[in-house]
Amino acid sequence: MFSKTLGEFVEALGGTAVETAGSEQRLAYVRGTVDAGMTGVTSVVSRGLYGAMDHLTTVDIAPVEFVVLINESVWRGFTEAERSTITAAAGRAEAKLRAEVERLEAEAFETVRAKMNVVELEAAQLAAWRISNRPVLDAYLKRSGTLGQTLVDAVDALR
Repeated sequence: MFSKTLGEFVEALGGTAVETAGSEQRLAYVRGTVDAGMTGVTSVVSRGLYGAMDHLTTVDIAPVEFVVLINESVWRGFTEAERSTITAAAGRAEAKLRAEVERLEAEAFETVRAKMNVVELEAAQLAAWRISNRPVLDAYLKRSGTLGQTLVDAVDALR
């Protein structure tokens, strides 16, 4: 588990969250220490998890985002032209990274589909999945306040 929220997610579905290092994940499946896991499709390939598991279900519940953080006082110290340049460069970098991640994931899915049964949930199933975990989202929003809501809204806009 790489966050408290994902641990709560597993528990909301009736599971027991177990923290397992990525490098130990395959062995944990082989030994039966864990029955199921959550990871990105590229990790399924790089860790050879298809050798320990037969099924993969796509749920897209924890998109990974990379952010650039700048201290507010530093940001205010930039001129408008500098802020504009930084914002434009960040937009170009974001577009390039998103395209690269999309390419890598498509390649990984191609590999995984040849080695495992890949289950892609239908829209109604994904909606039910999200509803079942609403208490987890509510707890996250309670802890994170308006910033958390802003992040959730941004992720929803990407779906």
